[in-house]
Amino acid sequence: MKYSIFLILLFCFQAIAQVDIQVDGHRRFYELKGENGISAQDAKDAYPLDCRQYPGRVMDGPDGEVGPSGEDGEDGQDVYLRYSNLSDLQNIAIDNSGGVGGKGGKGGEGAPGCNGGIPGMRGPRGKDGANGDYGKVYLLEDETKLPSVNSTKILTLEALANGTNKLSYLKWEKHSGLKDLLHFSSNTSDTYYTFDKKVEKRIIIQWNNFRDISQYLHTKIGIDLSDDGIQFNVYRGPLLKYRIVEGEDFATIIIQQVFSEESLVNLELGKLRNSQFDLTLEVERKYNLTIPLKTTFNLTLYAVEPLTGDLQLIGHFPMSEKFVSFDVDRFHLYIGKLNFPAYFKQKGTKLKVFLSVYRENLKQRRTYVLKGLFRI
Repeated sequence: MKYSIFLILLFCFQAIAQVDIQVDGHRRFYELKGENGISAQDAKDAYPLDCRQYPGRVMDGPDGEVGPSGEDGEDGQDVYLRYSNLSDLQNIAIDNSGGVGGKGGKGGEGAPGCNGGIPGMRGPRGKDGANGDYGKVYLLEDETKLPSVNSTKILTLEALANGTNKLSYLKWEKHSGLKDLLHFSSNTSDTYYTFDKKVEKRIIIQWNNFRDISQYLHTKIGIDLSDDGIQFNVYRGPLLKYRIVEGEDFATIIIQQVFSEESLVNLELGKLRNSQFDLTLEVERKYNLTIPLKTTFNLTLYAVEPLTGDLQLIGHFPMSEKFVSFDVDRFHLYIGKLNFPAYFKQKGTKLKVFLSVYRENLKQRRTYVLKGLFRI
């Protein structure tokens, strides 16, 4: 059956429905389901230890990798239903249910132990992806004209400080009873929304810090206005400690402390110690910081071909807590416990290291990369 769906373009970051339907009294069916999530692949089995490297040492086998999680199902599409007569909605059948989450992958098998050590355990299965949610349904009488809004801006601190910035969004009233309004074969939530008003606020920044604001004018900032209030994020430049005061037609972002981006780069690669299962990379702290930071690592390892210098990728490894410890002034990254072949962990092997460092606080994150060339 032929029908018309007008796709709405996303303009000025305005959060609007994905599909716009004109209800004309004819019976229509609209399949607007979210895509199903993709199931994850099974995890790798653990590589065996080289027991010749540990004569007389009882060692348990490494566990298999944890199965990766399945992909979440997509949400169903949001819909505008424009109508002249409310009763005409009985002719409209919609399925905007969420997609089914993908299945988690199987965990990898553990490897044998050495010298009487117990075998490693099979890794746990990955989590199934979450099912997507129903899309939202917005009811609009034909004469309703939605005002244009701009709910999001990405700009510099200098542009924000001029005091002329405004954000706006569409406020909707929430109702129940959608299933009674649509055709009985519809598969939607029972909730629908009607237009209430346009909300607009002037965005003001207040610099309550001893540092001169002129040093930070090029700092990249994102601001967003919604029913949840103002959301503020610093994408580039210093970390800013702030609080927000909101009124009916304004929002003031009060900057309380500033931590320069350069000060966060206080780590450097140290020594690569030991070999095989005990192979450990040190990351040294050059100086302490006045701000507590959550620090995480992602490691990319290459083996260097001795004669040609060519790089052979060993793998990419998110360094979970079980592979990292901190002591006094340095992190210890237990590379030998990572799941890659033992012959890359033997003495004499030349490794190229790329270590991504993530520093996070105040809901802001900065990343930099440390590079090094080591011989085990």
